[in-house]
Amino acid sequence: MSERILIIDDDAMLAEALNEFLSGQGYEIHCAAEKEEAEALLAHYSYALVITDLALSPLGLSGIDVLDSIADRATRPKVIVYSGHVDPELTSRLEPHGVDAFLQKPQPLVELARVAACLLGHLA
Repeated sequence: MSERILIIDDDAMLAEALNEFLSGQGYEIHCAAEKEEAEALLAHYSYALVITDLALSPLGLSGIDVLDSIADRATRPKVIVYSGHVDPELTSRLEPHGVDAFLQKPQPLVELARVAACLLGHLA
């Protein structure tokens, strides 16, 4: 499979769990804990998929800024927002940012992997 996935989440334990699980599915995984780190990785690597939280700092939803960086790329990866901060107003605000799927935390890792595989064209 070997597609590259970027996981953006400031919860180190969750990011490591996602990294281990998705690596076991055959993906190459990079992790970022904050907006600046994610933007640096996005500038240097191409990704098939980005899985991002929205709350990357205690100061607010800086994950939306990362979504803008992703949307501006010439070859835009698929995007899954994986967040505990979900409400209908926020979901509608995310539509113009090119989000392909929205999953609320907590979610079984198998479900996240299934959605990722579907977005990457590996499952019908």
